Amino acid sequence: MAGTLVFIFNRLARAHIFLFYLIGFFVKIFKNQLLGLRLFSVVGGNLSVVATYLLAKKLFDKKVAFWAAVFLAVCPFHLVFSRVGTEAIWTSFFAPLVAYLILESFLFSIFLAGFLIGFSQYFYPGARILPIMALFQLIILVLYSKLKIIEGLKKVAIIILGIILVYFPMINHFYHHPDEYSARVNIVGIFQSGWLVKESAKRPIVNIFWEQIKNSFQVFWLPVNSGSRFWFIRTPYLDFLPIIFFSLGIIILLISLKKIYQPLFLLGFFVLTVFFAGVLTIDSPTPSRYVIIFPFLAIIVGIGLEKMLSKFKTKIAKIFFGIILVLSSGYSYWRHETIDTWKYDTNTQIATFAGRYLSQKTGNYQIYFLGNNNLYYNAIPTLPFLTKKEGTDIFKPIEKYTGINEGKSYFIILPDRKADLGYLRKNYPLGKSSEFKNPLGDLLFYLFEK
Repeated sequence: MAGTLVFIFNRLARAHIFLFYLIGFFVKIFKNQLLGLRLFSVVGGNLSVVATYLLAKKLFDKKVAFWAAVFLAVCPFHLVFSRVGTEAIWTSFFAPLVAYLILESFLFSIFLAGFLIGFSQYFYPGARILPIMALFQLIILVLYSKLKIIEGLKKVAIIILGIILVYFPMINHFYHHPDEYSARVNIVGIFQSGWLVKESAKRPIVNIFWEQIKNSFQVFWLPVNSGSRFWFIRTPYLDFLPIIFFSLGIIILLISLKKIYQPLFLLGFFVLTVFFAGVLTIDSPTPSRYVIIFPFLAIIVGIGLEKMLSKFKTKIAKIFFGIILVLSSGYSYWRHETIDTWKYDTNTQIATFAGRYLSQKTGNYQIYFLGNNNLYYNAIPTLPFLTKKEGTDIFKPIEKYTGINEGKSYFIILPDRKADLGYLRKNYPLGKSSEFKNPLGDLLFYLFEK
């Protein structure tokens, strides 16, 4: 915040300083902070489509790869994370590309896979699953006689070398500060955070794990009431048509499980990532932790879609289904951004609308916030960030508060404090009051100006 340069391999909270330098590069190029931040995610999202195509083509053929790429490109879940300026989307690029490189026979591609695994660690904590996924992939190749054990061990060594080369500064840092490496896991892990112990005092542990497993996997097919709603608001994560193709793809893979390695590879990756990103974490399912799953999910959707389209002899039918998929996904994304998002996180909506309005006011004025224990002036950083002013919270009834400034003042009043608005109108008859609603017409707060 002070504007001083910090060593690129330091850390700030859970994030690597390198990530901020990378984001800063985009901001510098495009001048506009918001545009630069969002384009950082856009690039990651677009690259993930390319990486998914390459992996699907390597595993199956061009047709499956094409439909997998098309689905991922228009998937509302993936689109949201490709536009909101979060680094989580980059895991959906690294994961399929690493898997693709491991399938290549060149030693350099194996080294590059390790390099990318190490590089990905600078982006998002969820990328820590990539070394596990790489090892799982090599084990599958050995089990299906696609790779000799000695060759597999050689690839493991080369991958480790690639990881160390790019990530050594942080490996050295975490060696001396192990608590920092485990800090994020200690917050979100069901074991490390103590969440499981607390929950087991209320209900049987079998019920806890069943609910974790059910919610973590069910969210792709059916609505889930638990979990976080940050960025992607609704459940299920898939729309109606993709659910059909995804389910069909899973059935096809299960049928051919014993014949070829690809089914175990895809289904194993899907189960493995959901297990670590969902079952073993609190507030599950959390959308940002699931981004890494979608390239593999897209390939399964591509398998189901291509299988169904193969029953049609004409190209017109295939084009028709493609158009329907694109249009329905586009509408779903539009609905999520224009309707669904306004049904969640009212606190941030209040802070944003109030902050934008007050940031346009000039001169000296005082801000009073008539809220409650769940929402007060500094509860959402958006409000003080936009106004660039300190606010005063009034939790008691306004008639019992004696510290109101004699000068110009603005009162942000929550709907459940409407009685206080009546008091202000009565005592300041020259004052002006207004209502602020979101695009859906839901009342967010009253604003009184005196």
